[in-house]
Amino acid sequence: MRYAIGFLWAALRMRLRDLVAPLWMPVDWLLSVESRTHGFIASAVGAQILYIQHADGLHALVTEGWG
Repeated sequence: MRYAIGFLWAALRMRLRDLVAPLWMPVDWLLSVESRTHGFIASAVGAQILYIQHADGLHALVTEGWG
């Protein structure tokens, strides 16, 4: 019975992996070229800077953000 459950569990995992695989295509595209990866990281950091500046102002960004 345990072997049968193991086979069913493995089959379920394989089917789920096949269903989820297309969702990783944008991530693979992003990570395949170094300039895209650097652009994504820069935009993520830039978005955080804009949020801090919008929420607390430039003073908080300069004084607390550097720490």
